[in-house]
Amino acid sequence: MNVRNNLAAVALLLSAWGAKAQCPQLYDYDGVPSNAPIWYSCSGSNFTLLVASPSSIGAYTIDWGDGSPLTAGASLVSPQSASHLYTATVAQYTVTFTEAISGCVVTGTVVMEESTSASIQIPVGGLTQVCAPQAVEFINSSTNVSPNTVYT
Repeated sequence: MNVRNNLAAVALLLSAWGAKAQCPQLYDYDGVPSNAPIWYSCSGSNFTLLVASPSSIGAYTIDWGDGSPLTAGASLVSPQSASHLYTATVAQYTVTFTEAISGCVVTGTVVMEESTSASIQIPVGGLTQVCAPQAVEFINSSTNVSPNTVYT
């Protein structure tokens, strides 16, 4: 009788462990399923994050990481998604997706950046053709950076 109880306890632990090993994946910025997705916005404007999974998920909650109320849903079945609007700001947020039944937690990151347009200028009299390893000077005239800085 004692061996049966021990085997039943081991089976219960293994099934609980197996359920946690089956945590859902969420699509990341590139549309690839991930256990730790990262989403980017570099538009400098508001960003709507769509959280979706390639597999069906039961009841869930999402903490968007920006202080807004949690989002709860009864299920998330592909191609459905849960959405959230982030206001235009340079920031990073931790998104916590929790599947209620299994207790699985998927932690992702939203990276909000400001758009930059890369541009360089050659200083007056500057060289544009040299032999390596000679340095070439240029002025970084990109937006959103310190203007007129000379680099070598």
